[in-house]
Amino acid sequence: MSTRSNIAFYASTKDRLDKFEAMLYRHSDGYPGAPLQKGVWGVLPEMLPVWREFAECRGNDPEYMAAYSLFVMKFGSLKDVKRAFFHTEEKEKAQKLLEHFSFDMLGHGICNVLHGDIEYFYAVYPDRVKVFVPGPYKKFWDASPDKAWRYLKQIGVVKFRKIKRAGKRAKLKIMKGGVADDTNKNRDSKKSQ
Repeated sequence: MSTRSNIAFYASTKDRLDKFEAMLYRHSDGYPGAPLQKGVWGVLPEMLPVWREFAECRGNDPEYMAAYSLFVMKFGSLKDVKRAFFHTEEKEKAQKLLEHFSFDMLGHGICNVLHGDIEYFYAVYPDRVKVFVPGPYKKFWDASPDKAWRYLKQIGVVKFRKIKRAGKRAKLKIMKGGVADDTNKNRDSKKSQ
């Protein structure tokens, strides 16, 4: 059974869920994974490095972030994409990825409405990702696409932001209650100075 999900991208944390800039559909492996589900692969372990790097390099650009996310989800991990396309000695792996892409026409898509059969919904903001589940599921399923938004319940948040040190990527620390944040480390280091 597939774990379907929608991943929506927003310009601001003040935006309502139904006012996304771009939205993707992921047919399989749509569960959150770590840090919200320890030891489990899923959307967050795969995409957090992508979103952090994008925010650091490009800034707040939800449409481009969605396009880049779709590219990475389709071709595999960010590490595989970079290795295959930016290193000439990896031509064989790049060819395999391209062959996979040319034959696999399913699995991911671009949406203009919320899918009624999802198990997870991700709201990606410039500095965080909020994770939702439909509930009660029957009401979510039966609701029209414009009303289904009210039946999404938030189950977690992962905050990320740029680290000011040159050349360093944002680091993720797991905090209590299913919330990850890298800001406490910076506050603690300022207090000790």
